[in-house]
Order: sequence, then structure tokens, then C-alpha cells
Amino acid sequence: MGGDDTGGRFALLEHTSPKGLSAALHVHSQEDEAWWIVDGRLRFTIGDDDHRVERGAFLYVPRGVRHRIVVESDRATMLTMVTPAGLEEFLLGLDPDQTADELEAQARRYGVTMLERPGGQERP
Repeated sequence: MGGDDTGGRFALLEHTSPKGLSAALHVHSQEDEAWWIVDGRLRFTIGDDDHRVERGAFLYVPRGVRHRIVVESDRATMLTMVTPAGLEEFLLGLDPDQTADELEAQARRYGVTMLERPGGQERP
């Protein structure tokens, strides 16, 4: 469900990710983000805190708070909500073959600042 369906108020996406998939440490300037874990085990870093979560967990990150996500189980399914809508276009446009530089440029267009490179490497 995208922003076109909600008048731009929020977007809700369901997605399944494989083990090891990681959203490198980053921060959003324009939206809040929340996840409901449908299945699997993940590690979230939110601010300075690490959270290991499983099915049924709900996490919320307000804009301006740095966070990272790593899938620890064989796969994980989650519902991701962003408010206001818009970031779903970035998430749906991600390409696993993108270079780190391409990903960072795309993220900047959506007000996302990457604080580390994909794979958890600190930015130079």
C-alpha cells in the first residue's frame, strides 16, 4: 500500500529478505519508520541500542534516529511502515546489483543519509 492509496499519509510494505541481508547504518530526515516482524529473527540497532527480535515484535524509529537492520535467520518477513509516504519508492527501487556509490546517491534523493557503507563498513 503506497502513498497514492493513503493520500501520502503513510506506506505499508510486506517483504521477505534472506539471511545476511543488511540495511547499513543510516538515518532518515523526512519520515518515521516502523516494522512488525511476521517471521524470522533480526538484529536492529536503533541509536546506541541493539535489539534481537523475532516473530511478533514491533519496532519504531522516529526520523533523525540512526538505525541498522540485519537478517539473522534463514529469511525474515516483515511489514514496514513509513510515515509520511514516499520512502516506499526508494525501497521498491533498490537493486541488488547497485554499487555502494549508486545506493548512496539514490538514498540522498530520498533524504536518507548513509552512515556506513553496505556490509557495515564505515564510510571513508
